[in-house]
Amino acid sequence: DLFTLSFSFAQFTTGTKSVSSVFSYSSAKANKDATDNVTATVINPTGSYFVMDNIAVDVGINLSTMAYGDETYKTTDIGFGGAYYYPMETGSVYGGAGYKMGSVTDGDDDSVKMNYLNIKAGYLYGLTENWYFDIGLKYNMGMGKVKAGTVEVDNEATTMTFGVGLATFF
Repeated sequence: DLFTLSFSFAQFTTGTKSVSSVFSYSSAKANKDATDNVTATVINPTGSYFVMDNIAVDVGINLSTMAYGDETYKTTDIGFGGAYYYPMETGSVYGGAGYKMGSVTDGDDDSVKMNYLNIKAGYLYGLTENWYFDIGLKYNMGMGKVKAGTVEVDNEATTMTFGVGLATFF
């Protein structure tokens, strides 16, 4: 049964490509009397290329918008890195690291620039032959300085994100 074999020990060979994405939307009120919601939308497409069996290089973009009343903040992150995929019976466990450059804009103000070390880990659960449900955790650790116009401060920011999405391999 070839279909069963494709899920058993899912291995990604040299030359395999992958495209994945995470999308999220949230809306919240600070309290029951608040007149405006805080909304956030995130789109995170990523492309990967396997340079060796189970070892991929990644390029990703993270686009997010957060709005509260008349205020809108837009964040654009561009990153690259690598990951190792360990085959399991129903998918693969993965882990990797990379470098991310970010920019936040708030209307006409100077954009805020920052850099991060990005560490990720997750699990790909096989849905069909080339499609996987991606469950992952990402940790960003600030590096260098945060720059806004002529102002510079140490980048001590950290974020941890849990996400789910879909990935295809071809």
